[in-house]
Amino acid sequence: MRIAIIGCGNMGLGFARSFLKYDLVKRDDLLLIEKVLIDLHSYLVKMKVL
Repeated sequence: MRIAIIGCGNMGLGFARSFLKYDLVKRDDLLLIEKVLIDLHSYLVKMKVL
């Protein structure tokens, strides 16, 4: 199953963490979309999602 989360704020990251923590989705099947151009990978590592 592929999941896209639009917005990487508190709620979006909370969903992403939960999906990964409880093995509801594989990391490769999770798509996070943010409207602001940032280094998303570094941000997610910092927020402990990856």
